[in-house]
Amino acid sequence: MVAESGCRHKDLNKISMEIRPKKKGGRPPKKIKRQSMVRLRLTISERFLLEQKSKRAGMGISDFIRHSVMSAKVATRFGEVEISAHRVLAGMANNLNQLTKKAHQMGLLIMAKRCQDLISEIEDHMKTMNEL
Repeated sequence: MVAESGCRHKDLNKISMEIRPKKKGGRPPKKIKRQSMVRLRLTISERFLLEQKSKRAGMGISDFIRHSVMSAKVATRFGEVEISAHRVLAGMANNLNQLTKKAHQMGLLIMAKRCQDLISEIEDHMKTMNEL
C-alpha cells in the first residue's frame, strides 16, 4: 500500500507541474538594450564639473551625458553663402557710417534721403539672411 500511495503522489506532482506555468524569475528584460559604448577622456576639473551637473539634475553621469547629447543644439559653421552675406552686410554698415559723416558735413536733409534708401536695402538684406 505504501508503494502505491507513493506512486500516486508522484503522478499528482507531474500533473500539477504541467498545469502551472514555470516561473522564470529574475529581472525582466529591458525594452531598449544599449550595446554600443563610447569612451570619453576628461580632465579632473571636467570630470568634477560633469559629476556636479549630473547630481544637480538628479541623474547618473551616463544618463546626464545621454540626455545632453540628445537635447543639445550645435551651431553649424558658416558656409560660403553665409560668409558672403556677412561681408555684404559689413560693407553696408561701412557705407552707413560714411553717409553719417557726410551728413554732418553736407547737411542733414540731403543725406536723410540717401540714408533711408540704404536702411531699407539693409533691412531687405537682413530678411534674406534670416531665411538662410
